[in-house]
Amino acid sequence: MALAESPRTMSLRDALDNRLIRKIAKVWTPLLSLILVIAIVSSDSLWTVALSALIGFVYYSFLEYAIHRWHLHSGPYRMLVRRMTFDLSRMHLDHHKEPAHPKGAVNQQKPAFVVTVVSSLIAFVLPIPYEQSFAFIFGAATCYVANDLMHFAVHHLPMNGPVLGWWKRHHMLHHYRDDDANFATIMPLWDKFLGSQYKGPTRPAR
Repeated sequence: MALAESPRTMSLRDALDNRLIRKIAKVWTPLLSLILVIAIVSSDSLWTVALSALIGFVYYSFLEYAIHRWHLHSGPYRMLVRRMTFDLSRMHLDHHKEPAHPKGAVNQQKPAFVVTVVSSLIAFVLPIPYEQSFAFIFGAATCYVANDLMHFAVHHLPMNGPVLGWWKRHHMLHHYRDDDANFATIMPLWDKFLGSQYKGPTRPAR
């Protein structure tokens, strides 16, 4: 099986009708819209909002990489740690055992909200105008949603062409060649910058 042709169970229409995807849209679309409106109305410059949102996006993309690399693949953990982290490491292990299962491709909402709240507290503690804090939070939360959708897509949708195919191939190498490489999903460049990019053969030995 070619990496770009990993098991896919859905068409784009199926994905849009999927309960997990609709739940993400239902929960995060109004929340993101509200945060963005507050940031824009409170700011005198759309460029400031855009830059702060971009910083938030990059921040969460690194956070996703770091959690994946240094937590999800470093278990098993004691029960206290598992409870404090919503047992994400066990769920991630289940995802690796059955990568094609639709439920494993979408993160749990509780830890996502916790990360959002903690990131929000960080943003509001920083000595920056609060409109920039709202824009930062918008960027970080948008990256979370984009990461979930991208992760779902690389597992369950056809992704053709040089760009989408590259994204899919990057993640499939993590699952089917080396789970100690290619940890980033939404921004694979983190693997290149931090030395965790897959360097082995792209095809299994015969």
